[in-house]
Amino acid sequence: MERDEMVTRTEYDEVPPWVEYELTEPGRTLLPRLAACRVWAAEHLEELRAAREEYERKEKAASRTGA
Repeated sequence: MERDEMVTRTEYDEVPPWVEYELTEPGRTLLPRLAACRVWAAEHLEELRAAREEYERKEKAASRTGA
């Protein structure tokens, strides 16, 4: 993200080492989109959990059969 100029990185010569990241103006333009993703995830959380459980169930069954 630093390479894409979405964040700036500041290193401090301290013990223990200390690094701070800050959003740039282009990085801040992502905030409304990230907020929309959070809303979507909250609205679909139960579906996501069910899908994960089903996936894990299938993976477990496949590992038992060697598939």
